[in-house]
This record gives sequence, structure tokens and C-alpha cells, in this order.
Amino acid sequence: MFSLFCRFGVDQVARVCEMLEESGDVDRLARFLWSLPSDAELDRQESVARARALVAYHTGNSAELFRLLETFRLTQVLHKLSRQKYGKMISR
Repeated sequence: MFSLFCRFGVDQVARVCEMLEESGDVDRLARFLWSLPSDAELDRQESVARARALVAYHTGNSAELFRLLETFRLTQVLHKLSRQKYGKMISR
């Protein structure tokens, strides 16, 4: 998938993350994120960070979720996750 990233810029990758997040297909979003190369510019994109936080939540990776929430102000993630579900994640 590295060739995909080379053909598309950071903005296009961010838009794909947004579209997959909006579609609710977390598995496909996770596969897309895992296929991306490590890239500092990509890591600074809020859409990408929000998508990673959503995947971390759904996979039960609380350490990654909290790291992302501390690094970014991901208000849309918090709105999408109900307080009840978020509370369950904290208590794990």
C-alpha cells in the first residue's frame, strides 16, 4: 500500500479516513490505517489521528486511545463515543 500513499498526498489520505469513519466501517478503516507507512506529516493530521483513536477504541487498545486523546484535541471522537462506552473503556 506504500505505492498508494506515494500516489496520493496527505490530504487525500485524510479524506479517505474521514469517509471510512463516516461509513462506520471500522474494520476497513483499520486495514487502511495499518497499510499506511509511518510518516510524521501524516501523523499530524487530525483526521488520521481521529481515525486511529476510533480504531483503538473498537479494538480495545486503551493505551493507544489515551495517547491519541492526550496528543490531539479529538472532540469528534469524544462526541461519537457515548460517555457510557467511554466509561467502560476507562474501567478496563
